[in-house]
Amino acid sequence: MSRNFMCRISEEAGRPTAYLQGELDMAAAPAAERGLAGVLAERPETLVIDLTDVSFMDSRGLSVLLHAQAAAGEVTLRGATGRVRELFMLAGVDQAFRLEPTA
Repeated sequence: MSRNFMCRISEEAGRPTAYLQGELDMAAAPAAERGLAGVLAERPETLVIDLTDVSFMDSRGLSVLLHAQAAAGEVTLRGATGRVRELFMLAGVDQAFRLEPTA
């Protein structure tokens, strides 16, 4: 498990919101999956994943987000900037998610 990764789930404006922090990479992906499992099991109509504090993401981290997208009705990614947002564009999945700036 990545030492510097955290996932916290809360409710915001009636929507489940996952706050991810640190590096979402191969080492952190299992922790992210565990962190999202409970909220995804409830099959929410909409899920917000806040990436404001994600400093790095690799393809394994991206697969965690794609799995969340498949399991939830709609996923909004908030605060994806720099290299993280560039990864979405390079992988051609930037249109798969609703992207919004940091709240």
